[in-house]
Amino acid sequence: MPNVSVIIPTYNHSRYLPQSINSVLCQEYEDFEIIIVDDGSRDDTHIILNNYSRKYPNKIRCLFQTHRGVSASRNEGIKIARGEFIAFQDDDDIWFPNFLKVGISYLDTCDAIKPSCYNVTMDSADREIKRSFGDSSKINKVSNTFAELLKKNFIGSPTGIIKADCFKVIGLFDEILNEKEDWDLWIRIAEAEYLIRATTEPLYIYRKFESRANDKKRFLGHVKGTYRVIEKYKKSAIENHSIPSDLYATIFWDLARIALYKCKNILWFIICLYKSMQYDFSFKRIINSLSTIHKKMLTRTTKRTINT
Repeated sequence: MPNVSVIIPTYNHSRYLPQSINSVLCQEYEDFEIIIVDDGSRDDTHIILNNYSRKYPNKIRCLFQTHRGVSASRNEGIKIARGEFIAFQDDDDIWFPNFLKVGISYLDTCDAIKPSCYNVTMDSADREIKRSFGDSSKINKVSNTFAELLKKNFIGSPTGIIKADCFKVIGLFDEILNEKEDWDLWIRIAEAEYLIRATTEPLYIYRKFESRANDKKRFLGHVKGTYRVIEKYKKSAIENHSIPSDLYATIFWDLARIALYKCKNILWFIICLYKSMQYDFSFKRIINSLSTIHKKMLTRTTKRTINT
């Protein structure tokens, strides 16, 4: 039985998937299995996976399903995982060879490990144009991880290693969430009083893509995911952990602005604005909102006039 089960959900990412898989196969720590869940990809992902499973039949298992989202994909991997530890990798991440070796060494004293990383921005030709250090070690300095996570996701993506027994207590990923599902998972891990720690050294490359910087769908996913996670835990946050309601009012106000400016979505602008008012009523926010809508309408009218 492998000691670690590495779960990789993938969807239409055949361009980057082989690099991710190869970075796992090159690990210094060798006692692992790889479970790759293809979430109904329409590119040539299935061909790539069939080749890998034939080449590494004792190391790689592949699952194929209709498109259900990243949470469902990770859950299917967890259900068949045999390892004492569950490691998650995104299908465009690249692990350094010591990722598992260092990560597993931390789990002698904690239940989940979140490695630091390098955030790398790529252009359309897959050239690196920016690199920064994604320092996760601030997690180690937080005294009440659960309370802090109720304010914001300061941990980030689920790339990391978690003891398999944790999922028996907290459950699997929430399949309603396909954005901010990582935040929801970390909240439940912390709520169950499992200890989360981080490495001080970077153990992988987290890739960002310049072409997605202004993706309306991605921004709207951020708005919806944040909305749902806050609503899911609001009672515990405000009543049991004294999270000030005006903090959530500010968060929803920011979401409303993203919905309007980045997504051009009036419905979610109104939803988030209304929610902001519920948490902390403010005439100033109402006036600012009406002013913003008025300016947007004027801008659109002007553009139409110019075009005609």
